[in-house]
Amino acid sequence: MILSALLTSVGINLALCLVYFTLYSILRKQPGNVVVYEPRWVAEEKSQKRSFFNLERLLASPSWVGRAWKLSEEELLSISGLDAVVFMRIFIFSLKVFTFAGIIGVFILLPINFVGNQLSIDFSDLTNKSLDSFSISNVDDGSNWLWFHFSAVYIFTAFVCYLLYTEYDYISSKRIACFYASKPQPHQFTVLVRSIPVSSGSSVTESVESFFTEYHSSTYLSHSVVRQTGKIQRLLVSMEALFFYFLFCWETVDFLTLLSVANVVMISQRDAEKWYKRLVKLKATNRTHKRFGRDGFLGLFGRKVDLLDHYGKKLQDKEDNVRMEQSSAVEKPLTVRNPPSTLENLAPNPRNPSFHPRRHLSHSRRPPPATLAARTPAPAGPPPFTPDAFNPVNPYHLAHPDSTQCPATTAAHCPASGNPRRPSPSLRRPSPPVASLRRPLWVRTKVLFHLSLEPIHQHPEVPAAFVSFKSRYGAAAAVHIEQGVNPIEWVTELAPEPHDVHWPFFSASFLRRWICKIMVIIACIVLTVLFLIPVVIVQGLTNLDQLETWFPFLSSLLSITFVSEVITGYLPSLILQMFQRFVPPVMIMLSSVQGYNALSQIQKSACFKYLWFTIWNIFFANVLSGSALYQVNVFLEPKEIPLVLAEAVPAQASFFIAYVVTSGWTSTGSELFRLFPLISSFMQKKFAGKDDDDFEVPSVPYHGQIPKIVFFGLLGVTYFFLAPLILPFLLVYYCLGYIVFRNQLLNVYAPKFETGGTFWPIVHGSMIFSLVLMHIIAIGIFGLKELPLASIFCVPLPFLTLLFHDYCQKRFLPIFKAYPAECLIKKDHDDQNDPSMPEFLDKLVTAYRDPALMPINYSGRSDGHDSLLQHAAEV
Repeated sequence: MILSALLTSVGINLALCLVYFTLYSILRKQPGNVVVYEPRWVAEEKSQKRSFFNLERLLASPSWVGRAWKLSEEELLSISGLDAVVFMRIFIFSLKVFTFAGIIGVFILLPINFVGNQLSIDFSDLTNKSLDSFSISNVDDGSNWLWFHFSAVYIFTAFVCYLLYTEYDYISSKRIACFYASKPQPHQFTVLVRSIPVSSGSSVTESVESFFTEYHSSTYLSHSVVRQTGKIQRLLVSMEALFFYFLFCWETVDFLTLLSVANVVMISQRDAEKWYKRLVKLKATNRTHKRFGRDGFLGLFGRKVDLLDHYGKKLQDKEDNVRMEQSSAVEKPLTVRNPPSTLENLAPNPRNPSFHPRRHLSHSRRPPPATLAARTPAPAGPPPFTPDAFNPVNPYHLAHPDSTQCPATTAAHCPASGNPRRPSPSLRRPSPPVASLRRPLWVRTKVLFHLSLEPIHQHPEVPAAFVSFKSRYGAAAAVHIEQGVNPIEWVTELAPEPHDVHWPFFSASFLRRWICKIMVIIACIVLTVLFLIPVVIVQGLTNLDQLETWFPFLSSLLSITFVSEVITGYLPSLILQMFQRFVPPVMIMLSSVQGYNALSQIQKSACFKYLWFTIWNIFFANVLSGSALYQVNVFLEPKEIPLVLAEAVPAQASFFIAYVVTSGWTSTGSELFRLFPLISSFMQKKFAGKDDDDFEVPSVPYHGQIPKIVFFGLLGVTYFFLAPLILPFLLVYYCLGYIVFRNQLLNVYAPKFETGGTFWPIVHGSMIFSLVLMHIIAIGIFGLKELPLASIFCVPLPFLTLLFHDYCQKRFLPIFKAYPAECLIKKDHDDQNDPSMPEFLDKLVTAYRDPALMPINYSGRSDGHDSLLQHAAEV
């Protein structure tokens, strides 16, 4: 790529960024766009509604930049959790790394590259020359100037390793501090047990009760067996489809509403309330001629009926069927005979040999008639677990039992700190019940897939259960100790947060999960191979001579200077980015069928897949596709890999600079502008009759953003000494991303789960891989440049880096896998003085329940006679 083509690409993307930023500064002030640009504050009912006209709305202003910049880390921790803090620490870490690299690369290495004589340079026609003139390729072979590049590799490696260690240490200490500051959470006391063996004549409930009573008698509290609820979920889907069909018949041509049937799976209390308001609004429009219609296909055929009465009766019948199925599937409750008044002796104490309290629970197999009658009005089981003692999404605010005294780690977001900027208790409304959690599209598709495979018979128990313990240490001991003689039975793992549970895959056996993992691996390989097609197209566009050979009839068009610059400089990276947008949803879908029990685990798995997919398909495929040597040498002669990479990687420097500008700058601007949510909001208001109360707060797309940030880091590390011209463009991207995503975390995204910063090990491992790749290329490039001594001295670098990585894995990684016994026991001892713990343990019994078994009120009936539709008809 010539310099003028790169400048054209930079100019186009810079103009797009300015347009995005300007439009955002104007559109965010418009009252109709508040659900697009401030959905989080609207959901919290803290957004100020501006109904009067103000000329200031039409003027672009950068005030949002100041608010995003002033957001402290403690405030970010309080509103979005530790995952958001780690996400922003990736930007901070990258800025530190590439600021240091930019100083060395731009001010030392770049002038050395440019004054070299290896490539002929005509300074009078510099814009039409290749960017190779600014790379190490222009340095003379055997030149002593190459020792500057050698020294830069060693210095940069040491600096990055130092930053990796300090950042790993900081985040791990932050993780421990947040654990100490958090209130009791259900997942801290609960273990997920799978592959439960069941003897003939007994049930899963009896097996779990017997096993944990015998082997964990001192710490076992209760359990909740998972059940197959496919029939209930099918009924719920049919109810929702019927409801939307009624809306279609009522509004005639509401295609958006009809299409949304495919995006919904579970009925929720929040949905029922929303639809009730929708019906009231429809009736308030006084369209009496719409009251009657035909009950056939699309309202065009069949007999003429009263739509409200007709579909109201159908909904009532289906709701009765759902309640009946829920009643038959609901698990018999655990009754607490003598709940402990204090927590003494609940935490393990090595100095207390009498730490074996008796269980206070008994399993009520057949409740007496009076108890059963008392449960008749709410046959769906006990109410959902919503204690006030903790926030199920972000437990790091108001964590100390004494609300007037806060730990040092949470002082900035505690009410006692007097922070006037934001309401400190929480920036979210109280978390809805588990049944009201709207699942993403990939989860809903996954649910429908499993419903089609699940047996129709009467709600059998699944050999899996959530087992709760009286202490965190008791739960941790059950996870880390093999429970049975057969290692594929009584498989235990830490339970996810109640609202983070991924329910559809619990009925899968060990063999089925193993087969699904193999199928996912094969699918990832197939996807990687198919993605080579756009890579070949992109590489063809970057080479005008090859493009003219393929399409001779384009020769006259390609002779136009601006057209050729756009095709070679801007179009290839744009095409690659368009194809790449489809990869994260596919990775999420593949990860969802691997048997993970939590949505957070699915996102981490998709993040890992997408990262290595990007490294292979965007980096290696583009680099090696321009070299014919890789087809033989790379796979048949592994010792030639450094030479092949040293020859191929510098040649693609210009392409990756354009890729950073297009996929980095412009995509960050589009993230701020939110074009697709803006269009979707407009279409739904215009054609579907939705208002500002009908929206959902999005969650942070970690699985799509973290791989992109890390991949840009790989490009910067790799090209640091090869083509340092890429470093200023990377710094601009990281600066834009730092400001934009702080703004998005503050106003747009709300956390749906909390992993405790466990995304950082992925970032650490990818940075180590980038350093090792840089070392391998350095060994090859110094060999090609006829400086064998420098090549030999670079050989120890990858081994030293891997030793450093191994030390960090042993030093910090165990903290991210599980909390140490020291922290668990100390936290259990602290809870002994917490008067809310007995109530918490009582509610822990019902914390984990399938959303399909939660109570529903689809028709809005309280006494069994008045339906939602009839009520709407009376308004």
